[in-house]
Amino acid sequence: MTSCRSPWATLPLLLSLLATVHPATARGSADEIAALRQSQVESNRELERLRDNLVILEGRVLDQQKQLNDLRGNLALLRSGSADKIPLPAGALPHEAYLRAFGDYAAGRYPQAIIGLEAFIAANPTNEYAGNAQYWLGDCYFLQQQYALAVAEFRKVMHNYPAAPKAPDALLKSASALQALNLHDQAREALETLSSRYPNSAAAQKIRQKN
Repeated sequence: MTSCRSPWATLPLLLSLLATVHPATARGSADEIAALRQSQVESNRELERLRDNLVILEGRVLDQQKQLNDLRGNLALLRSGSADKIPLPAGALPHEAYLRAFGDYAAGRYPQAIIGLEAFIAANPTNEYAGNAQYWLGDCYFLQQQYALAVAEFRKVMHNYPAAPKAPDALLKSASALQALNLHDQAREALETLSSRYPNSAAAQKIRQKN
């Protein structure tokens, strides 16, 4: 039975034979082999580094998957009207506080939503969701037929967050609230502002379709 031997085991014999033929050739071969050995060492180091990076990436993927699963669970609770069951640890992130307040709004729990939205805006006035939160706050009052309060909150959208995605809708809803208060001139002014400031918005298109 033929035994398997490492290629490196025969290296001294090969070098000895080469030396008897031509010393320069032997030295050159030895240098090449040394270079190959060094290259192999460096390749092994690079492989280990890549393996370490892979372990780190796998850990990050698992963390992100857990976060995604948590968000999916929270979304399911929001849709079922069970936002109060969403666990919010101390120091919850702003978007989590916003989602919980919006969940109260979506479930028709307007008093709770008002408290949550006001707290969110006060704590995060420059957050990317602050403008939308201000709109939902106004809509909470509007849906409870508290039109004067609704107008006041909708106007805050225009004053503080004119570039917010819900700014055009705030003007449109404000006009509806003003009409409910029989303030027709102010309602017309709100619609004119909507058409001039946000002519390409969906809210402005609704006005044009009615006319």
